[in-house]
Amino acid sequence: MTDAGLPAMLVVDDDELTRIFMRGFAQKLGLRILEAADGFEALEKVNASVQVALIDLQMPRMGGMELIPELRKRFPSLRFIVVSGTGDLDDAVAVMKLGACDYLQKPVDFTSLAESLLRYCSPELPPSGTHFIAGRKVGVTSAEAAPILSGSWRADLLRIAPLDSNVLLTGETGTGKSMAAKFIHENSPRAAKPLVSVNCASLPRDLIECELFGHKKGSFTGAVEDRAGRAELADGGTLFLDEIGDLPLELQPKLLTFLQDRTAFRIGSNIPYEVDCRVIAATHRDILSLCREKLFREDLFFRLDVFSVKLPPLRERKQEIVSIVESSLRRLSSRYERSDIEASDEFLESILSHSWPGNIRELENVLERAVAFAEGSVLTREDVRLSDYSAAALPIRNDVPAPADNSSDKSLAGRTLEDVEKMAVEQTLRYVGGNKARAARELGISEKSIYNKMKRLGLN
Repeated sequence: MTDAGLPAMLVVDDDELTRIFMRGFAQKLGLRILEAADGFEALEKVNASVQVALIDLQMPRMGGMELIPELRKRFPSLRFIVVSGTGDLDDAVAVMKLGACDYLQKPVDFTSLAESLLRYCSPELPPSGTHFIAGRKVGVTSAEAAPILSGSWRADLLRIAPLDSNVLLTGETGTGKSMAAKFIHENSPRAAKPLVSVNCASLPRDLIECELFGHKKGSFTGAVEDRAGRAELADGGTLFLDEIGDLPLELQPKLLTFLQDRTAFRIGSNIPYEVDCRVIAATHRDILSLCREKLFREDLFFRLDVFSVKLPPLRERKQEIVSIVESSLRRLSSRYERSDIEASDEFLESILSHSWPGNIRELENVLERAVAFAEGSVLTREDVRLSDYSAAALPIRNDVPAPADNSSDKSLAGRTLEDVEKMAVEQTLRYVGGNKARAARELGISEKSIYNKMKRLGLN
C-alpha cells in the first residue's frame, strides 16, 4: 500500500517534540500524518482524506476550542481526539460538547491513544488478542511482555487466564498492571475478541459514565450521534478498568449492577443492553483502606476481588532488569528503525544503580529517550536521561502522608500566600509522582480545584 492509500491523521500541536513523537507513533500504526503548529496551519493542510484529528487545546493564534467547530463545518465526518496539558475539567466537558470523541491528558498514554485510533481509523478488529491498525501491530504481545512479567506471580497470571472470572491487579504505579491485563486476555479463551480499557483516574468525573456505558443522540448538548460505551465495545472480550480505586463513589452502584448481571443503559436510554465480557480491574491504591474510609463500596470490592494478584515494584526485581532492558531495546530499535541498539556495561550499571520510583513505566521511558537521542548504536552512561523527579529518587508511597518540607529555611514568614500555596501544590504533586487525583485528595480539595490551581499558579 502506498502512503497515499493509508488512513490519515492530523496532529495539531505547537510543541515540536510532541509532533516528532506522534510522527513515529503514526508510522508504527501505519497511518499517514499531517502536522500543524496551530489552528490556522491546520485549516490550510486538512483535506478529506483525514479520518481523525489529534488536537492540542492551548496553541498560539488559534487553539483547539476555536479549531474544532471550524473543522466540523468543513468535514462533518472528521473525528476529534483532544489532547491537553492542563487536564482541566471544564475544558474536558466543553470539548466533548463540541463533538470531540476522546479527551486525553499529557503526557499521552499511547495505549489509550492507540485504542482511540483503532475505533476511528479501523472499524474491524482482527481475530487476535492484539490490536492492529492498517495491518500494523499495536501494543505489547505476550511474548514481548515475558521479561517484564517474569517472576513467580507470572504463573498465577497463567493459571487465572483461562478461568473467565473477575481479576483485581494491585501494585504501585508503573509496575505493569495494564500489561498483566493484556497478558491475561491474550492467554484466555476470549483472546480473539477485543480488550477494551477505561482509565478511571484520567477521565473527568462527568464523563466516566458516558465513556463506560455510552449515550444516545440528543441525551445532552453535544451528543450529536449514538455512541457505544467501552463496556459495549468489549462484548465477547475483556473490559479492563484501570485505576478502579479512583472511580467516583456515586458511579460505583452502576458498576456493581453491571458486574452482577452484565447489563447497562446508555445515557438517555431506558432500554438495557447485555454484554458478555470478562472484567479485569487494577489499582495502585489500598482498596481495603478505602472501604474502611467509606470511599469504596465493600460489595463492589468483593465482586472484583475474585482473583487478586499483586505486582511487585521494580526495586524488588533487580535480577530481572537486564532482561527487561534487552527486550525493550529490541522493540524500540525496530520502532525507530535504528540498527540494533546495544547497552554498554556502564549503561547497565547506571540503570541498575537507580531506585526506579516510577517502576517499569519510568524505565521504559528512559530507554525510549535513550534510543531516540543516542548518537551511536551503543548506549553509554550519558544516554541515561532521568526526569527531574526521578533523578532525585523521590519515593512514591501509597501508605503514608506527604512529608513536610525539609528545606533549610523552614520558616514561612515573609512569603506570600500564593508562594505558600504554590509550594504546597508543587511538593504534593512531586511526592505522588504527578497523579493529580491523588494530589487533590492529599490536599483535601476537589480534582477540579487542583487543575484550576495548577493553571493559576503556572505549574505544569
